[in-house]
Amino acid sequence: MENGIIFILEDARFAGPHVYVARLCKGLKVNSRVLLPRTNSSKKFKDLLKKYGIKFTETIFLSKLSRQPLQLIYYLLMFIPEITALTLIFFKSKEGIIYCAGGSWQIKGAIAGYLSGKSVVWHLNDTYVPSLVMSIFKSISFLADTYVHASEATKEYYHESLAERPSAVIPAPIDAEIFSKEIALYNLKDKEKIIIGTICNINPIKNLEDFIEIAKEVSLKNPNRFEFKIAGPIYDSQTNYLKKLKGMIKNLNVNNVTFVGPTDDIKSCLESFDIFLFTSKSESSPLVIWEALMSGLPVVTYRVGDIDKYIVDKISGLTAEVFDKASLCEAIYYLISDNKIANKLKTNARKTAIKYFSHTKCAELHVEYFSRLI
Repeated sequence: MENGIIFILEDARFAGPHVYVARLCKGLKVNSRVLLPRTNSSKKFKDLLKKYGIKFTETIFLSKLSRQPLQLIYYLLMFIPEITALTLIFFKSKEGIIYCAGGSWQIKGAIAGYLSGKSVVWHLNDTYVPSLVMSIFKSISFLADTYVHASEATKEYYHESLAERPSAVIPAPIDAEIFSKEIALYNLKDKEKIIIGTICNINPIKNLEDFIEIAKEVSLKNPNRFEFKIAGPIYDSQTNYLKKLKGMIKNLNVNNVTFVGPTDDIKSCLESFDIFLFTSKSESSPLVIWEALMSGLPVVTYRVGDIDKYIVDKISGLTAEVFDKASLCEAIYYLISDNKIANKLKTNARKTAIKYFSHTKCAELHVEYFSRLI
């Protein structure tokens, strides 16, 4: 495939796009490497790339866009020098495709790839960006030869900005090899302690206020039976949001909600839950939901992003409209009312994940698409 692909990420902080890139590269049967900035926050990503045997190159530059004033000034000052350096790197490289994997706000890779004469693929993975970012993206969207959307929701969100440019929808991949092949069925109805958990980066988009309010409501009848856990990293930029959430927990007198911090073992974390509760108010292709399905967890979630495309309510999961907390509470009661219901959802969840989200399936779809268009 034109001697290979360079994947570029302008933000080294470990998140969904990094997992996406690592798993896609693992499944691809073509030469590929990852270009990322050399920072203290890149260690976790590099460890994952090493684990999968994926080649990567670090740069001593490549600043990330930020709302913090000093960081923003530095980003603007370094914008042209960094694009110049990237263009030279791409021009000298043997790879023929530049894959911009961080979303619409990470634009330097697309500009440099275009200037170097390479084929540019731009991966879009969200359903909201600030209006200024969208305006800039719309004006430079011609730089990419083609686009890959993480979901139908993302494709719809960017439709006006891309007009008729070539694109494909390919969902985020799961490393199916890390999950057990057999699903352990269980007795939720008679279980003394039920653990309901979620995994996410702690930020307002994840709408953890609803998670906490649902915890209070569900626990009213039997507070000692339920335990609610929130797993995920807390970046410095979100310390105020965390304080708000902890204040809310205190004011509501909810004693069974805990923040357990980041996890390096997604499989074990999911296996420690009995139910996966997801209250995010905006998503594209929510990777953690697909992972929960692959692990065979019953999923209770708002219908955000492409969830409705893959999860059939009361068949492979339980879903509700965004902010409909009462329906999510009812879904949890429904789930623990009958063991047949819970185990049917577990079995169908796993079948859904295998059918749509394995890293090999994702890689096959990318190769097929690239072969037709580039």
